[in-house]
Amino acid sequence: MLLLSLNFTQNDSHYSKKFGNSELAADFENEKLIYPDTLIISNLTTSNFSSNENFVVFECVHRLLEKGYAPESIELGPQFPSGRDMSGGRADILVSDRQGNSLLIIECKTAGKEFEEAWLKTKEKIYQLFSYAHQKKSTKFLCLYASNFENETLNVNHYVIDLNDDEDEIKKDAGKNQKRFFYKDATDANGLFKAWSETYGRNYQQNGIFENDAQIYNIGKKKLTFSHLNDTEMADKFNKFAEILRTHNVSSKESAFDKLINLFLCKIVDEKNSQKTEKDKNEKELEFYWKGIYADNHFDLIDRLQRLYQQGMDEFLGETITLIDRTAISKPFDDYFKQGTNAVRDAILDLFKQQKYFTNSDFGFIDVHNEKLFYQNVTILLDVIELWQRVRLTGDTQNQFLGNMFELFLDKGFKQSEGQFFTPIPICRFILHALRLEQTIKNNPMPPKVIDYACGCGHFLTEYASEIKAFIDSSDENELKKYYSAIYGVEKEYRLSKVAKISAFMYGQDEINVIYCDVLNAIKQDIRGKTIKVENETCDILVANPPFAVDGFLTTLSPETRGNYDLTQTISDTKNGNIQCFFIERAKQLLKPNGIAAIIVPSSVLSNSDKTHIGSREILLKHFDVVAFVQLENRTFDATGTTTVVLFLRRKDKNPTAASQYFNSVNDWFSPIKDGDEIYNDRHFIERYCDHINIPFEQYQSLLNGEPSAQLLAHEMFVDYRKDFDNSTDITKLRAQKFFKDFTSEQKK
Repeated sequence: MLLLSLNFTQNDSHYSKKFGNSELAADFENEKLIYPDTLIISNLTTSNFSSNENFVVFECVHRLLEKGYAPESIELGPQFPSGRDMSGGRADILVSDRQGNSLLIIECKTAGKEFEEAWLKTKEKIYQLFSYAHQKKSTKFLCLYASNFENETLNVNHYVIDLNDDEDEIKKDAGKNQKRFFYKDATDANGLFKAWSETYGRNYQQNGIFENDAQIYNIGKKKLTFSHLNDTEMADKFNKFAEILRTHNVSSKESAFDKLINLFLCKIVDEKNSQKTEKDKNEKELEFYWKGIYADNHFDLIDRLQRLYQQGMDEFLGETITLIDRTAISKPFDDYFKQGTNAVRDAILDLFKQQKYFTNSDFGFIDVHNEKLFYQNVTILLDVIELWQRVRLTGDTQNQFLGNMFELFLDKGFKQSEGQFFTPIPICRFILHALRLEQTIKNNPMPPKVIDYACGCGHFLTEYASEIKAFIDSSDENELKKYYSAIYGVEKEYRLSKVAKISAFMYGQDEINVIYCDVLNAIKQDIRGKTIKVENETCDILVANPPFAVDGFLTTLSPETRGNYDLTQTISDTKNGNIQCFFIERAKQLLKPNGIAAIIVPSSVLSNSDKTHIGSREILLKHFDVVAFVQLENRTFDATGTTTVVLFLRRKDKNPTAASQYFNSVNDWFSPIKDGDEIYNDRHFIERYCDHINIPFEQYQSLLNGEPSAQLLAHEMFVDYRKDFDNSTDITKLRAQKFFKDFTSEQKK
């Protein structure tokens, strides 16, 4: 009944329970207690049914394994020699720390009289436990343990003695003539007992090892859970991080920031995993923290970080990260071989350790290619982790301080190049204010689909999400999430896509979609079996600062994809760098009728005379209503001296488009069709143009009829045009040609 209550699996008379790749079992037919292979058994008599105490040891080992202690950290029946001041004998259980040093010695007794008598002896004289501790000088704790199973209930009783000196008590004795006796002064078992009984008043605890909130290998310390995190420890984090880099001579700030982003991703995943339920928040131990030298080791820490990073890349960015740990290497040996393979397995594990840990990783602040450099990097890594391990990065509300701090990291940590220049927050806010988002949201029965198709670090995404909270019932958390889930960021740069997603988490906007792909292709990504995509003509709002002047960008697109762009017809060389023009055409494809856009482009888009820029302006005129141009001077983006313009646009909604109608009208004007102006009812456009240039319509009409009047020829505008024409290079060359000189006056005309 006890084993079933502990969730052992029954197979006839065999009961077993798995702990990772290890198994604890009881064979009632052969009366054997079966421990994991890696657990050390120094006394085989503990593995049979010969005494009731063996069952207490078995239940205690189960409790240690259930808590998370590794089987290889546990030894049963270690022998202690006899001799002067040594009683000799065997301890029931010895637990080592992660460095292999004795941490905890447990003496197991049957419940009731035997247990109470043993505790009485421990308090009155030097009992077994102190003798064992003297011989294992690194021992930090002693425990007397008993358990029994009555009325379908497991009852446990234990006393824990702490052999660590209290530094405050030692300081109190400083300068006194009469000093107390401390554990540090003990040279034998008598000294340990004296310090415990006289200085510490036989102090003991009945907790600190097995409770839900107890930290493994760190007895007496509570494990770190989500409930312990806070968002108030943000002050000066940037300067402290910079100080860590200076202290350890880390020269590449951009690379260091990249590693910090990877660690942020790990921490966010850890926090997400640890707050799925209220119980998790209070009881589930976090993985993103250093538990101390006695409770943790560097290889386990790296393994935990890699698992978190793998999950984050898969869950949030749809990227598969290959991860093999030591357990995966050991398992084939443990599954198929029982004898004689330990040496081979250990040799392979040693080679695996060198290959995995002593090379560069996603958490390498310096280049690592040997064991010495691995430990140098671990020192830096621990400093960074301890800087952040008690800070909460996730939450349901926007943490402005956290966001501001993250912006500081972005500003200092990313070198802006390849046409990518991050939009300053004030510019983002100005543009979003100018879009009149309140009107768009209130006129839409559904949350508007918003896209930044070159999102970089995600400034526009997070600022838009913050802006719209004023227009939505933000007290309804689910309603806000609906609007966030309609926000899409697209970024083709791997690192930046991570940053954008992490930024969303830090602002409490988890539902924002970040798609890692090239927006000039189809916008599509598979993340954890779910396809996230953005179809053409589905976006209500587009806001972006796309890249510009990226040479050879067309070579990254397939011929089929290039064919989706009319601007391809304006280019003869795939090395062309006018990517900004293609982003204008891509905006035309993505926006639905009446959709609005704000796009930052170089001012040259409005003036350059090459075919691609002319083509992009034709797209603007054909498919958009131009609401406004706002010029930003050349100091707006410090990393470039380019003058930029914000294009505020509204996608036209008529079908057929006005542009196609005007195109047909012009063609028909010069065709034999009579009264074309009456057919299209567009005479008023030419009349308005004539008013604009201050020429009477009748005179201008004579030009369109092919016989310009004398009054028109005398007009100063026409005279200027004629002068430019006559002085042009082509005409000057033409006049010098012999064939032209031989023409008649009519032919020359």
